Amino acid sequence: MQTLVDVSNKIKVSKTGLVHKPNTDLCVQTVTLTNGSASAITGPFFVTFNNSSSGNGQLPEGDFLTAVTFVSSTGVQTTLTVTYTNGVAGVFIPANLIGSLAPGASVKLNLTFQLDSAVAFVLAPKANQDS
Repeated sequence: MQTLVDVSNKIKVSKTGLVHKPNTDLCVQTVTLTNGSASAITGPFFVTFNNSSSGNGQLPEGDFLTAVTFVSSTGVQTTLTVTYTNGVAGVFIPANLIGSLAPGASVKLNLTFQLDSAVAFVLAPKANQDS
């Protein structure tokens, strides 16, 4: 069995500003994860989100991050399931969607937030790699 290895020191995270979806109480943000290391990082990936603006780092469960969509290099979108554990939201990106992330390669996630609960957060990407 493979173990989750923290690769946040190898992943560069960039994000767009929050964009309000007209006539809704939702906003969307695109997050790009880029392999900044010299070697490939093998998926699957588990990406976590916590609240960097709260004292305890926890997110309001259930209403903060409402949807995450994985966008492939060809533009195909796949909705991922958001899970919450102890105030941290997470999504699992299966290996069949990502495979291996080559040096300099990127993947995109589209995040959908409730407008009234959109707050600053820090990404802590973790990847499943052979030990």
